[in-house]
Amino acid sequence: IELMLLGACFIVMAAYLVVRKRSSSAAAAKVLAVAGIVFGLMLGFFCGHGYVIEAQSTWNTDTLPFAYLGTSLACGAFLFGILGAVKGDGTELGGKSAIAALAAAVVAVVGMLAYVMHVGFAAMSSQALVFWGGVVVVGIVGTLVVAVLGMTSAAKVNQLALSSAGLACAAVGGIAIRALMWLCATGYINLFSHTVPSVMLNC
Repeated sequence: IELMLLGACFIVMAAYLVVRKRSSSAAAAKVLAVAGIVFGLMLGFFCGHGYVIEAQSTWNTDTLPFAYLGTSLACGAFLFGILGAVKGDGTELGGKSAIAALAAAVVAVVGMLAYVMHVGFAAMSSQALVFWGGVVVVGIVGTLVVAVLGMTSAAKVNQLALSSAGLACAAVGGIAIRALMWLCATGYINLFSHTVPSVMLNC
């Protein structure tokens, strides 16, 4: 499903670029833009949903795809802000890109917290650097702080720098929550630690 959605995203993206460059049809561009949004959201969700299996208690929860979707959405919102800053006309989403970024950041934070609550703070805290540093400090606090600053006059001073900082925080948080998903999984790490040396030593 993830590969099919990824392919659909690339096809829609290519079609959108062709329409924007070679056609004056605003309606066609809007239809493709909406399709891109839908496929993008589906891709973020199903990338996480593919890991929801009963054999892994720390993965067997619908909060996992929600966390995947939220962190991807936050990255996309801040990237959109970067593109708007580079373009420099301030017309993105009718000038409401900062509100969209804040909403996306809130969704990301809720998704990460929901997954952490499912796994348990004790299990997460055993990976202190990734959890407290990557998820909490950078992914949650950092992302929210930047998103809130984007609603103030600070955004007018340097929107590019602020959006870039938001993208960096959201990306670190997204990577960290995915790393924790694997680090808190049961069985896989031991399997890899025994299997890889055995294969390398041909025994």
